[in-house]
Amino acid sequence: MNISNAFQIDEVLLMYVLAFGGVVCAVWGFWGIMKRMENTDGRISSEAPPLYRLLATPISIFRSLFSSPEPGTEPQFYKRLDKALRQSGFGLKVQEVFAAQAVCAAVGLLAGYWIVTILGDSMSWKIKHQVAIAFALLMWILPYSMVFSAAKKRSQAIVKELSFAVDLIVSSMDAGLDFVSAVRYLIEVVGVTTPLNAEFELFLKDISMGMTRIEALSAMEKRMAIKEFSRFVAAVSFGMTSGSSITDIMRVQVEEMLRVRFAIAEEKAEKTTSKMIYPLIFCMLIPLFIIIVTMLFLNLRDSGTLNILHGMGK
Repeated sequence: MNISNAFQIDEVLLMYVLAFGGVVCAVWGFWGIMKRMENTDGRISSEAPPLYRLLATPISIFRSLFSSPEPGTEPQFYKRLDKALRQSGFGLKVQEVFAAQAVCAAVGLLAGYWIVTILGDSMSWKIKHQVAIAFALLMWILPYSMVFSAAKKRSQAIVKELSFAVDLIVSSMDAGLDFVSAVRYLIEVVGVTTPLNAEFELFLKDISMGMTRIEALSAMEKRMAIKEFSRFVAAVSFGMTSGSSITDIMRVQVEEMLRVRFAIAEEKAEKTTSKMIYPLIFCMLIPLFIIIVTMLFLNLRDSGTLNILHGMGK
């Protein structure tokens, strides 16, 4: 009896010790996070998607847990994500995406357990755990996939607008404007805030802050990370440094961009024919086959052939 009471006392004492240790660890961890955040900006970019702005507070807290690797030692997935963030125009950092993934995974896990607890009374706990973990994984992928999807759409929009923009800049320079004034005229003429327009506005802002044209173009190229624009910047920079005619160089670049664009359009048109085979098979041939077989079956039944075949089978 005394041994049982002592065991119960020890068990209660152990629970108190674990609870106290958990509180101490939580306070210590929160204090460490706040100390690391003292020299960091707690704001999220206004260009970020609604999901990131909704989770701005927890992202600002947890992003300090993810340190940046040394330059030149970044893993491949880190470089891909950094490039996608620059192409997306969200103004986010890689650490903020990692923090958003951690927060979304935690929210997804709790939401998954809540959903299966309410709707899954007949489920076993093993299935409930699997459903909750699957929901957490989907939420963990969401911030990552949003960045790459936005980067792809924005890059395609910039490539589509680039040939028109460069052509207008060349026409403006032929009319007597210099390069910076031609870019400013392009922004005024287009009027609509497009991804390429926004980048050119940042280019003008860099110029007004004292950068040279080549430095501002290089910064623009680094932000966009698009190979078509990189070729354009390399050609224009060469023309500016060598004293060659920039308009002639840009005119050649416009022709090359249009040639590449037409080649891409032709390739997509050729692929469209092969892609139409699958809808044709599933939407037309299979229903047609079902109709033919059904009509054949009805004709055999009405003519009595099915009865004869049935009798032969016996």
